[in-house]
Amino acid sequence: MLKRVANERKFSKHVGRQLAKIAHSNPLVVFHVILCQIESYDNMIIPLIDSFAYMTPLALDVLAFMLPHRLAASSRAKLLPDGMTLSQWFQHLAHFTGLYYRTYPMTELHGLMDFILS
Repeated sequence: MLKRVANERKFSKHVGRQLAKIAHSNPLVVFHVILCQIESYDNMIIPLIDSFAYMTPLALDVLAFMLPHRLAASSRAKLLPDGMTLSQWFQHLAHFTGLYYRTYPMTELHGLMDFILS
């Protein structure tokens, strides 16, 4: 399903609706898979943001709940061994987070602000 999101821009409305139906029943599992894919492939960020237009507000809040947890994952290094460059997964996730909150400003921002400030 996620391969179709990145490959078929012309069918983004149809794929977005299918993704919203799947996410409606179990958003934690769906968004976990989506965030794992975003960490690996940066070309999926914009099509996924566009497909979130069909998600329910509750599903968007679930994603807002999961983002700080993924950003704070202590099991993975955020810096490369040179100590100056950010890891690719962290750059992709940070870019996705910025675009997500810019596109959907009505989403709960309190959890992310707590993460940034602490």
